[in-house]
Order: sequence, then C-alpha cells, then structure tokens
Amino acid sequence: MAKNNIRSFRYSDEVRTILEGFKGNSMNEKFENLVHYCFNVVPKVEKDLEDLKKEISEKHDKLRTVSRQAREIDMLIGNLEDIKLKIKNAGDCADIIAEKLM
Repeated sequence: MAKNNIRSFRYSDEVRTILEGFKGNSMNEKFENLVHYCFNVVPKVEKDLEDLKKEISEKHDKLRTVSRQAREIDMLIGNLEDIKLKIKNAGDCADIIAEKLM
C-alpha cells in the first residue's frame, strides 16, 4: 500500500513508550499497527465487554430470583415442619385422652 501521507508530530514520553512496546519493525510500522488495532480491534472488544456486562446483569437478576425462591422454599419447609410438629403433638394429646377414657 502506498504511503503518500507525510506528517511529523510531537508526542509525550508515555506515548513513545506505548509505541515502542507495540509490534512492528520501525516506529512508522508500530504507529500504523497501533492505529489499525485501535480502529479494528478495540470496538469489537468494547462490544464484547458490553455484551458480557449485559449477560452478567441478566445472570445477576436470575440469581436474585432464584435466591428469593430458595428463601420462600426454606420458609415453606419451616412452616411444614411446624405443622408436622403440631400434628404430632395433637396425636400425642389424642393418645393421652384415649388412655384416660379407657
């Protein structure tokens, strides 16, 4: 690809460090690779991140629903155990009354 655009610009030491760390054989190639990466890859990564955030939010909502249902089931089990105990006590009382009547 022809490189017809000649520009010179100044940049900070931080940007120099970033450019030097990027893949490429020369500063021009590193700069082009960085620009292509930012233009082509970063938007896809950002979209993937947003999709993951949405999925996490949906899973969190589902977890809240399941947790609420689990608490309701625990309460129901507790109520059933109370009823079972009351029935047992009523049966014991019935047995005592039956023995006294005999």
